[in-house]
Amino acid sequence: MGNINKVTYRNNAYQLAKNIADNYNLELLEDSLANNNILIVSEDKISLKVDDYSKEFFIDFLNDSLLFRTSNISQEAILKACGVRQDNKPSILDLTGGWGIDGYILARAGCEVLLLERDPIVHLLLEDGIRRLREKIDCKISAKNINAIQYLAENDINHEVIYLDPIRPQDNKRVKNKKEIEILRKIIQEDQTYDDLLSTALHKIRERLVIKSGRYDSLNIVGNSPNFTIFGRNTKFDIFK
Repeated sequence: MGNINKVTYRNNAYQLAKNIADNYNLELLEDSLANNNILIVSEDKISLKVDDYSKEFFIDFLNDSLLFRTSNISQEAILKACGVRQDNKPSILDLTGGWGIDGYILARAGCEVLLLERDPIVHLLLEDGIRRLREKIDCKISAKNINAIQYLAENDINHEVIYLDPIRPQDNKRVKNKKEIEILRKIIQEDQTYDDLLSTALHKIRERLVIKSGRYDSLNIVGNSPNFTIFGRNTKFDIFK
């Protein structure tokens, strides 16, 4: 399950919080907004409070930062990496959904995106963010709570692009991790073997596999080298065909 095992609520959200507690085997607490490492259920959204961060975290695809990025979406390196053009909107399978930011950018560019997220709590927050997004705009993005290796093994992959942005045990120290990544690290269990995931994904390529990493990170896949690499400001995308 990860490191979140408690849930509390605000105002009239008791029943929703109770349902979440029952479905996710969490301890339901009252008057516990001061606690850390806890889900907080409100009538309008689900948020998270973790150690070292004073503000609650929730997924907001329509925040100012993302609104600016989508207003200049043609400048996003991820679109070029995934082969997105005005006349080509490939379907995307994101094996490491996380907070869904990259998937959202691709969806706003016109792609149909499926996010796979293995952690139940991260997936819950992701679904809540997608629900609120769909109340405002039409966006072809969805999420599924499943281990990506399992999904690849059990399904015929028809998506043109497989996308992967793994959280590695040690990111390059030249680039400071964003708050969202640090929060993700605090709540998930890093027990997935990414070598196995990369190996499995390489055998499921329809058109391309795109692996995102830090600009200065080295990617070592035995017996395979990317066909080409596209660089962003602090990131790079290795493309395999």
